[in-house]
Amino acid sequence: MGIMVIQMKRCLFRICFLFILLITATANVNAKEKYIAFDNPVYQAASDKVEVIEFFWYGCPHCYRLEGSLNNWFEKNSDHVELTKIPANLGNKSLAHAKVFFTAEKLGILESIHPIIYDAIHKKNKSLSSISSIRKIFIEAGISALDFDTTYSSSEVREKIRYAQALWNSFGLKGVPAIIINRKYGTSLSLAGGSEQMFGVMNMLINMERNTLEK
Repeated sequence: MGIMVIQMKRCLFRICFLFILLITATANVNAKEKYIAFDNPVYQAASDKVEVIEFFWYGCPHCYRLEGSLNNWFEKNSDHVELTKIPANLGNKSLAHAKVFFTAEKLGILESIHPIIYDAIHKKNKSLSSISSIRKIFIEAGISALDFDTTYSSSEVREKIRYAQALWNSFGLKGVPAIIINRKYGTSLSLAGGSEQMFGVMNMLINMERNTLEK
């Protein structure tokens, strides 16, 4: 199964939307271990794997630089980790970019177009803030203008953005990239002190959760 195949279908639709809206996760910062523990975790075990969520924004340079390392890390840990990538809606361009993600997912081209979107912004200096510039990327990927327009403005895409926003709000997140482990713990580049340290924190938290699942 490809890295991008594990998407929102398994993650978002098993959560009660109203329940998320009612819960705002407060958190205790563990400065020594460089992570936060949510006081009211929103957690539902989907499998015997540990769920790892990355909240990202296509326009974030830190997210872009992390992408390759995160994918490599997942390939080494996919036997016991379920990785889900969720676009954060921070306003302005990020809303359009979130719609790009869910449009690509609906059209079945997310795995192939995901790196193209990242490269278009960070290598080719395209903002991809206008619908015409976004449409062009999809057409170049083999999607008709009609199919893109219909999907991009669809109620399904809007609903997925609402779910993603609700999940983001439930954790009280403020920036990206943000990593959530089994919806109980959170860490980030800034909290951990860098990418190498962050992966170390992730591995520690995942091992904690694996021990919990095995009991």
